[in-house]
Amino acid sequence: MWVAETAATATHVVIAIERFYATRRSEIRASKMRGGKLNLVIAGAWIFAVLSEVPLLYVMTYDNKRASCYETRAHPVHAKTYSAFTFNVDFAIPLILMAVLYSKAVAALRRGSINPTVAQAAIKTRKRVTEIAITVTVVHALCWLPDVTSYLLVFTRLA
Repeated sequence: MWVAETAATATHVVIAIERFYATRRSEIRASKMRGGKLNLVIAGAWIFAVLSEVPLLYVMTYDNKRASCYETRAHPVHAKTYSAFTFNVDFAIPLILMAVLYSKAVAALRRGSINPTVAQAAIKTRKRVTEIAITVTVVHALCWLPDVTSYLLVFTRLA
């Protein structure tokens, strides 16, 4: 579950970067992500997600009586550190980055600073795609906010 959330968040950041560059003038616009480059970025998001969750493999224990897993840590500071890392790297920092990128993209689309050679239909399409990406990101953040916040709060309250 956490790996999928982290991969989805990383993918949302990549989409926000792509939307940001789609609203820049052609001289500073990045090349489009297609084919092999896109596959590499998606693979990178999943590799990052797996690597960021590896520490849990060493601390998870299955309890037959409760039929559930729980974390066992040698010292409470390890739990606090990892929960803060998870909250910040898997949620807060990407969300802030996406908010900044999307706000700049929307501002560029609204003020018409996009490349003047681009047809109005293309600008309208870019606006719509950006709106959809923002909506998906907001829904993703709202769905994960309770989980990452409770994880952070549980482990930061440990002695």
